[in-house]
Amino acid sequence: AGDFSWSEAYSAGLIFDFNADIFGVLRATERSAKLNALASQLSVQATEQREIAILAKNWVSAITLQKRLDLAARTAESFRSTYELTDQRYTGGSTTASASDVQIALQNLDTALSDIPQIETDLTNQLLILDEQLARSPGQTEETFQGGVAPLSPASLPIGRPANLLANRPDVAASELRYLAALEDVGAARANLYPALSLSASLTF
Repeated sequence: AGDFSWSEAYSAGLIFDFNADIFGVLRATERSAKLNALASQLSVQATEQREIAILAKNWVSAITLQKRLDLAARTAESFRSTYELTDQRYTGGSTTASASDVQIALQNLDTALSDIPQIETDLTNQLLILDEQLARSPGQTEETFQGGVAPLSPASLPIGRPANLLANRPDVAASELRYLAALEDVGAARANLYPALSLSASLTF
């Protein structure tokens, strides 16, 4: 029988690496990331404001078409009354109404009535646009549309400082932040041209 010997070996190691970031590469990269994050938040706000502005514009267009439709209907009704009165006077033998007066009154009524279908079509299309923008089923806005808008209180805006007002826009502020972030990226790129100092330590058992 041969002789046998047994042995056990254990080892453990720990390595620690630290970048001194003497020239500020990491700090510039961090500032750039924060600026880009803020710019992204402002971009979301700008998108929301843009959608609200489009919605308000479409809503005002629908209200305007409704007002035009109401006016066209009242105008047609007025011409209808004029035509009926003129025709009655002419039929009754009145000397103050002639056949040409009746014909003119009828033409005015036909002209007023011809405007209504086109306005109705434009209003229906505009309400469908609102349905699409509000993620509604087609025709849902038409069911609740009243053709009016609540009066708004006048906003207090500073006069004579348009540049400051422009800077308050989220999209403008986001562009400025992205510009600042780009400057930080340039600084980080320049710092990468210099040698880096890395401190390392290891411990093994």
